[in-house]
Amino acid sequence: CLSRGLGDVYKRQVSTQSTGSKPNTPPIGNAPDKTQDLGVFLQQLLSGMQQKFEEMSTTILRQIDEMGERIDDLENQMEGIMTQAGIDKSKVKQQIKEEQQKKEAVSYTH
Repeated sequence: CLSRGLGDVYKRQVSTQSTGSKPNTPPIGNAPDKTQDLGVFLQQLLSGMQQKFEEMSTTILRQIDEMGERIDDLENQMEGIMTQAGIDKSKVKQQIKEEQQKKEAVSYTH
């Protein structure tokens, strides 16, 4: 009985697809039920999406700025520690530069 009912549903779907007529389907969620409402619905949807995008962009940019400030603070603290320890900043920078050049030379040879 169940398989016969499913067969009938399948036949109706195939028949509607071949004739091109669309079965009446109820609207889903906030989807418009009239064609003339479609433009308004899409405009509101796109407007909401744009607003969310702008909010997210603002949040991301603010967080990037905060991270930059933290990095600047860390660099200043490191310089203070190096000065207290009597470490010459120019020698450290030169050592870092030499290490980077060695790594680049190794990566070019492989």
